[in-house]
Amino acid sequence: MNPTKLQGDGTDFLKGLILDKKDFTIKKTGYSLEIILNGKKYLFSKTDNTQKTFFAHSKIKADIRKSNLIIDSVPHQQIKFYDVRNFMEFNQEIFYPEIINVDIKNAYPQTLFNFGCLTENTFNYLNTEINKIDRLKAVGMIATNKIIYEFKKGKCFNSYTKSNKENRNLFKAVCFEVGKNMNDCAQLIKDDFLFFWVDGIYFLNEKNILPTELLLNSNNYKTTTERLTDFYAKLSNNIIFIEFKKDNKLKKFSLPLNERINNTELNKINKLFNLKK
Repeated sequence: MNPTKLQGDGTDFLKGLILDKKDFTIKKTGYSLEIILNGKKYLFSKTDNTQKTFFAHSKIKADIRKSNLIIDSVPHQQIKFYDVRNFMEFNQEIFYPEIINVDIKNAYPQTLFNFGCLTENTFNYLNTEINKIDRLKAVGMIATNKIIYEFKKGKCFNSYTKSNKENRNLFKAVCFEVGKNMNDCAQLIKDDFLFFWVDGIYFLNEKNILPTELLLNSNNYKTTTERLTDFYAKLSNNIIFIEFKKDNKLKKFSLPLNERINNTELNKINKLFNLKK
């Protein structure tokens, strides 16, 4: 049963059902709201390009199911989306005219492919047919919990959470693997390492470019390398505030020296992937 896709967040549609005292079911995730009424499905999504995103997600789910891969649970605290070397130990502010960034290309689909969870067809679709944000959402959906609300005559009489533990473990394993590769690069670079953020590592000295690329290539990752300018960092209240220019556009990060739950950058990642403890 293919759902009817509707615009908006579903609030007005839902209010109408409640006022009319209808019997219906809601299936809610961090990405969508699905309402089942009289045997029909109505889908409301928070994302743009909904059709492609959800189609990509359906291809991912089908491939994972066929792969029969089972991943043991990965403790949340072992997943690292970022890390910083205390390169400002003796400085409150620092400036470098140029730094290097090596990025893993399509890190999350590539890791799923490396695990044997994606067919080449799905992998190519993810990398060529949808944009980066929708690609991340399509992958992140495999970790999403679904909350079910059941209504009778316009009133909710039952609710429960439906979770695919195996897929959540798989997604956490993907996050862990990407973070581990970043950390391995940081150990290789040593004193020239500045920080990494998700799937990109930032460092000084061009001599580190080739070893970093080779390490990632050896783990079946493709990379892109960029030179960034006007790197400025300031240490304040145990947070390193970073900014630099990429293609003459200003980029900013705020990275705590300790992992605090209310860190804005980490919250952005958790929201994007709907990944919670």
